[in-house]
Amino acid sequence: MGVHSEHNNANWSVTSIQRAVAAIAAILAREGVDYSPSKAVFKAARARAGLRAPPERRGGVDCLSVEEELRVLGHESPTTTRH
Repeated sequence: MGVHSEHNNANWSVTSIQRAVAAIAAILAREGVDYSPSKAVFKAARARAGLRAPPERRGGVDCLSVEEELRVLGHESPTTTRH
């Protein structure tokens, strides 16, 4: 492997993504698919390609607990007491 092999792999990945984006954009435009129905198109295409979300991410985003949220906002947790 060369000195720049990691850089070349990253460039290949970006180029590959750019080609996929261009192809998908062309198909959406040619087929007249609007923004709203594009979600269903991508969902069906992912399923047809056998793509699945990683198990830890399936179903939503990570949420803060009440205590973490209060800490971020600069408030004390209701369970924390001052002495």
